Amino acid sequence: MRHPVSRLASISAAAALAAAAVAGPAGAHGIRGHDMWGAGARIAPGSLVISGSVFPRDGVGISVGQQLPYITNEKQVVKDPGTAPVYAQAVADGQYPYVFNNASADGSFGVSTPVTLWDLNSWGFPLATIPVPADQLTTSFSSKSELALGLSTDGRSVSLLGYDAAPGTLDASNSNTPGVLDPTNPDLSGPFHRVAATLGVDGQLSFTDTNAYSGDNGRAVVLNSANQQYYAAGNDNNGKSSPVLPSLINATGAQSFARSLMPQSEQNPGTPQLLGAFSAQAISNLGMASDKPGKDTNFRGVTVFNNVVYYTKGSGGNGINTVYFVDTTGTACPTGVGLPAPGASAPTPGVTYNLCVLRGFNTQSARTDTGDFPFGIWFANADTMYVADEGNGNFGVLSSTDPYADAQAANQPHAGLQKWVFD
Repeated sequence: MRHPVSRLASISAAAALAAAAVAGPAGAHGIRGHDMWGAGARIAPGSLVISGSVFPRDGVGISVGQQLPYITNEKQVVKDPGTAPVYAQAVADGQYPYVFNNASADGSFGVSTPVTLWDLNSWGFPLATIPVPADQLTTSFSSKSELALGLSTDGRSVSLLGYDAAPGTLDASNSNTPGVLDPTNPDLSGPFHRVAATLGVDGQLSFTDTNAYSGDNGRAVVLNSANQQYYAAGNDNNGKSSPVLPSLINATGAQSFARSLMPQSEQNPGTPQLLGAFSAQAISNLGMASDKPGKDTNFRGVTVFNNVVYYTKGSGGNGINTVYFVDTTGTACPTGVGLPAPGASAPTPGVTYNLCVLRGFNTQSARTDTGDFPFGIWFANADTMYVADEGNGNFGVLSSTDPYADAQAANQPHAGLQKWVFD
């Protein structure tokens, strides 16, 4: 029996439903997996797919006092490279939940754990379980912003982001990637590639390594089936470099990279490709001061509709917490806010476009905005869009018994699932 404590991926209900609506080819019965008894099974078309991770019942190999891959005096090391690094030491062993007390000593603490996909019917009955090979991809327990499921543009596969790190690895989510090394990153684990995994209707899994999101985590990814390009959302930069390294600015936020069908051992991912660039200062009618480079695109969710790529930002103190889109026409938002041009083409691989705030959504700086935290995003049709807002995370402030009191408070008017209708 597995440990009863599990962590489901932080995806909105709308995004989960969208990811589940996988169309099967003629004569096929869905995606191969394992049913409750271990026999062969397939993901049923139109069912609900959930991604998640379960912490190992027997814990992981950590002993009190052991050295952790995190430097506690990183500021001094950056200031004086001749300073000897001081490593964090474990204050708890590897048993759940006490293992996460180590976060008090290690500011990047996390444990790599295997990923599982569960298939449910519309009544919530479990149909199939698909374990993602842990030697290809893991997640970082207990990060709550990873493993969103992205439905491909043809509706025939789902994708997610993780790490090329073995189970039990410590601090992978804040590690550098091999192609973007930040010498000021206090997390000395790795380096590890971030990995996009795609599960198709044929039951086959593919894994594509990327150097994006060095120092932080990738959160969501969608496959453009027409040209086999991924559009990804995430964040990077865990160091103290000043000014911020250009390689980090180019490896965060809205990313694009080509899908690979080669074994990971034969892949050699290159420089990260920035899909969309945005600066809060560029919105001419807001008069914002310049934000920290690379941090104003600390993106959470991503989706594609009618060839247009949309992003959400709902965390961090930089930029604007709102909904964005990639402008491939160069004319949709001369002041930084606008609407996608009718008939806009999909992004061309290798090109960096401007990002626009989608008209109607928040344009207030994240430094002063306390009511917008968009995450999941999904289009029901050309006129109807859903956004899942995770709120500010407060719990128990207004009530110790009502779990919804804080989310329903006046200072969180947008928390929950929002329905937007085009006007």
